[in-house]
Amino acid sequence: MRIPVQNASAMLGTNLPVNLDEMEEAIYVLIDGKTFADRVVTHMQENSFGRLQTLAQSEFHRVYNRAVDNSAKTYIRQGNAGITKTWCTAGDEKVRDTHDYLEGMTINASQDFYTYDGDYAAYPGGFSKPENNINCRCIVILHGSEPVKTQPQTRG
Repeated sequence: MRIPVQNASAMLGTNLPVNLDEMEEAIYVLIDGKTFADRVVTHMQENSFGRLQTLAQSEFHRVYNRAVDNSAKTYIRQGNAGITKTWCTAGDEKVRDTHDYLEGMTINASQDFYTYDGDYAAYPGGFSKPENNINCRCIVILHGSEPVKTQPQTRG
C-alpha cells in the first residue's frame, strides 16, 4: 500500500511514512457485519464471479482512498494545518447521483463528506451504505491550504 501513501505525499509535497497498522485495519474492516473474506466466500458459494470481481475492485478502491485519507491525518498529526480534500468523480454517465452531488466538494481533511441521502464518509468507499460503495470510482485529492466550500453537516 505504498502507492496511495506516495500519491498523498506528492499531493502534499512531503514524504509521509507508511503505517502498516493503519493499512491492516483498513483491509480487515467490517462492512455490514462481514469481513472481506466472508463476502468472498458468499460470492464463491453462489458462483457469482461477476460479483466477486466487483467486490475485489471495490475493496481495492476503498483501501486506496482510505490510505490517502490516513496519510492526510498523519500529515495533520505532524503539526500541519489547513489540509483539505476534494471529492472527484469519474465524470461520466455511470456516476451515481449521491456521488455526483459531492463532485468538487472541498472540505477540511478531518471532516466527512455527506450525501443527500443521509450517508457520510471520510473518503470514497467509506460509506455506511453498501450501495454508495459498490463500483465507486471516485477519489479524493488532498490540498495544502485552500478555501473550503462548506456543506451541511447533518446525519440522516
